[in-house]
Amino acid sequence: MELVLYTRKQCPLCAEAKEQLQCLQREIPFRLIEKDIEACDAWTEKYGLMIPVVEYKGEMLGYGRIHLFAIKDRLHEIHEQ
Repeated sequence: MELVLYTRKQCPLCAEAKEQLQCLQREIPFRLIEKDIEACDAWTEKYGLMIPVVEYKGEMLGYGRIHLFAIKDRLHEIHEQ
């Protein structure tokens, strides 16, 4: 399983989201892929005011202030289907 974290440099919320997701990796094994939105104009346009953004298979699981329990619950729902 892979989660994508859209982020940018010097973003305190992004650093916080990354730390939370790393903690979640202890419970649920997944690969965390970080993407700097400044590397792609389309990402900047889509996520510029929302970062950090966490996605799984294109589904947005959270943005802004990340709520780890909501992401965890959603991942469990997805894998029960």
